Amino acid sequence: MQSAPTPTNLPGSIIKQKTALLVFTRTPDPGNVKTRLLSVMDAPRAAAIQAGLLQRTLETARASTTDDIELWCTPTTQHPILLELEGRFSLTLRTQAGAGLGERMCFAMEQALERYRHVALIGSDCMDLAASDIDLALEQLAAGTDIVLGPALDGGYYLIGLSRLYRQLFAGIEWGTDRVLEQTRERVAQLGLKLFELPVRRDLDRPGDLRYL
Repeated sequence: MQSAPTPTNLPGSIIKQKTALLVFTRTPDPGNVKTRLLSVMDAPRAAAIQAGLLQRTLETARASTTDDIELWCTPTTQHPILLELEGRFSLTLRTQAGAGLGERMCFAMEQALERYRHVALIGSDCMDLAASDIDLALEQLAAGTDIVLGPALDGGYYLIGLSRLYRQLFAGIEWGTDRVLEQTRERVAQLGLKLFELPVRRDLDRPGDLRYL
């Protein structure tokens, strides 16, 4: 009689060896995205910029070594552009859940870390993001680093990577302000976690950022 398979041979354990990249985005409807740009352009143009940034982000993601890509959307995944990107980049569409950005990020990370060994989460508006940034983040996690952050010039971060969920990293943070990175670093220190930081990159959020586009 054959012996039962060991845990490492179970399907769930196999996928746990893999890595995932979670891309956070808003559904690219005019008036729903890049609202800070509406002082200098109309809503359709702002939505087009968002869609272009998202496509570039996914091209960069697909050029990285990550095993799987998940596109986490709000408020819905049912949009022609998102459905087209799903097929073109062989990714999985998922809907964000939570009352605020911190809750939505924590939920996505929790869901992914149940299925993957190492997970990185990024936004869709980092103009300077390189595939090497994603690869380095995953390499650091595989080497035992607790958390990887990609600092953004605006005081936030463009990437967070984890192999284990720490809910405290997503609670009590002043999202959308220039204190996000500072507060996250403080939380990392309080938890006694080993931190690695990627090169500083630029997000496109405000009218002044357009000159770098």
